[in-house]
Amino acid sequence: MSGEIGKRWLTLAEGKQLLQKTKGTSAYMPILLGLRFGLRSGEALGLAWSEVDPAAGVLRVRQQVVCLKGTPRFLTPPKSAAGIRDMPIPKDIKDELTLAKAQAESNGTEWVCVDDDGMPLHPKHVSRTIKNAVTKAGFDGSDGTEVPTSHDFRSSYLSWLANHANNGTGVKPHVLIALAGHSDIEMAMRYYVKAESEDLATAVNSIAV
Repeated sequence: MSGEIGKRWLTLAEGKQLLQKTKGTSAYMPILLGLRFGLRSGEALGLAWSEVDPAAGVLRVRQQVVCLKGTPRFLTPPKSAAGIRDMPIPKDIKDELTLAKAQAESNGTEWVCVDDDGMPLHPKHVSRTIKNAVTKAGFDGSDGTEVPTSHDFRSSYLSWLANHANNGTGVKPHVLIALAGHSDIEMAMRYYVKAESEDLATAVNSIAV
């Protein structure tokens, strides 16, 4: 689904396809954390396996990575108090994360998002890593749409919650902003959520005068 220039909302089918085609690459975890948890890129890069608890069914967001000149990786708290949050782990990826965490622990890998050498992904390089992976997966813009970015993964996730969750009724506003790590529903709706064409059609066809 396309939107304003420079923005790309993925459909649920596209999101599933992208995850399937990028699995096994160093871009997979940042994409997964964006599409299935709505994490900001810095939050994904700052996520340690110690904060991922599949047994308890929760992923804890406590820090983010920012890019500061002269520093390889600089960790800070989330942008606001609302950014400190516990995200429920979707049941369908619980086993996947359990296995991935076990493998990481056996390899002595601390961070969830790492490069092919097992080193933590740097914020300066992650955009290129993701672009290369999604382009190879077929999301290369040749159909006239934008090449999706980490920001688009987060936007797509929040739009799915608003448009498809709870059998199509969507989630309540306070739930949406809690999962987004926002304190302002207006900002979340303005910048991250898009009404889908089928939702617009359903809305206008639900009334008759």
